[in-house]
Amino acid sequence: EEDLILSRIRVGEKVSQLHTQRMHRDGRLLDIAVTVSPVRDATGTIVGASKIARHIGPMLQNQQRLRESEERLRMLADNISQFAWIAGPDGRVVWYNKRWHDYTGLGVADMQIGGRGQVMHPDHIDRVVKEFARCIASGDDWEDTFPLRSKDGEYRWFLSRAQAIRDDNGQIVWWFGTNTDNTEQREQAY
Repeated sequence: EEDLILSRIRVGEKVSQLHTQRMHRDGRLLDIAVTVSPVRDATGTIVGASKIARHIGPMLQNQQRLRESEERLRMLADNISQFAWIAGPDGRVVWYNKRWHDYTGLGVADMQIGGRGQVMHPDHIDRVVKEFARCIASGDDWEDTFPLRSKDGEYRWFLSRAQAIRDDNGQIVWWFGTNTDNTEQREQAY
């Protein structure tokens, strides 16, 4: 590493955030981020190098914990029985779980280009869209029941809900929604 660093410094390059390991005096290996910059004299000639080394072990551990937490959340979201989705404050969906994709065959990009018309039953779409828009505007929780079309063309009934997620100032930052298949319950009731 030092040969690489010195060769870059000799030509005037800065070496930024080189991640490496260094031996502590007690024998432990520490994760370090090194930044090395050329030092120039008044004429611009490189006369030395300035090195800053920071211990980044705790930061790397936090990043690993965050990746593991995200993986557990993704595993949970993709394996619950409901479809789950997240929308921005304007109601535009930015994420669907795997169950949604497995059922509809559609992802976020597909849904943003006319997807509602591909999955919602035409007899219900105007009513559902209007009521969801009202809840987006008011910040009220949303609940409705309507049929959704599978990628195979079959319609099943779903109890659909969305709840506003707010920041510390009470502003809506996300909507978290689910769709729960309730076809059998509806058929038993009728």
